[in-house]
Amino acid sequence: MRQLAHTVSQNRAAGAALFVALAALAACSGKSARHDLLNDQEYAPFRFAGNSVIEGQVVARRSADETSYGSNCQVRLMPVTTETSKYVERVVLAGKVEALSDRPGQVSWITTADDMGRFRFTSLPPGDYYLTCRMAWRQDGKTHDGMALGRAHLDPAQTIQVEVAPAS
Repeated sequence: MRQLAHTVSQNRAAGAALFVALAALAACSGKSARHDLLNDQEYAPFRFAGNSVIEGQVVARRSADETSYGSNCQVRLMPVTTETSKYVERVVLAGKVEALSDRPGQVSWITTADDMGRFRFTSLPPGDYYLTCRMAWRQDGKTHDGMALGRAHLDPAQTIQVEVAPAS
């Protein structure tokens, strides 16, 4: 019994030392380690194939006689996370033209729209998504360049239609 008590005491001491070491490591790594952990947790549900589909069209409908399609544009589908929401707010909704920078552990899908701006993503897990695409469109006789944005919520085994349109 005395041997068992001594072993339990050693295990507690080792556990406490490990906890202190991990806490010190987290403090030294600062916000970045917590940020990476948060992103990993947010992206985790999207790392596996599902059975849902998002299809749609990249289109700018500015007036009855002015419609532009996102012909051959790169449509990016990304889960709604803290990181992607900041990108949408800071870049897309602000009218800037800038792609989301790729990072290790990030989850996204890219496809090319056809001549009419149509696209399709298959084998998706359920969840909330942003869709973005850089496109040019005509409005009031002028050509504009910017980011188009769409948002979708997918349930399991669901196919939905999404229109991706200029954000600004």
